Amino acid sequence: MGAYLMFCGMASLSVSSALWLTATSANPIGVEIGRTFGLGVDFGSWLIAASVPALAAILLLPLFLYKIFPPEVKETPAAPAAAREALRTMGPLSRNEKVVAVAFALMVSGWVFAGP
Repeated sequence: MGAYLMFCGMASLSVSSALWLTATSANPIGVEIGRTFGLGVDFGSWLIAASVPALAAILLLPLFLYKIFPPEVKETPAAPAAAREALRTMGPLSRNEKVVAVAFALMVSGWVFAGP
């Protein structure tokens, strides 16, 4: 199961790199090449254009990988209960964890709404 999950994780990282304009260096280079041909692309238009193929890939890649690289373990009935117990023992978010979450949200917002 671990190998299947790793393959799914690697595939989803590739898809997310295509979805976000600044996720990989090839994307801004493509924007600059498009600009030389008179095509203006900003963060929002990139996200809208990339969202349909990225969502399709995110939905289909696990199924495709399941067909060509099926996991050996297919059922883990005890996993949800074990996860709930682990979360319960961790307790609520600490003050520092909340600060990090807010800082992360602000950074992502600044990244999304930054001008060209």
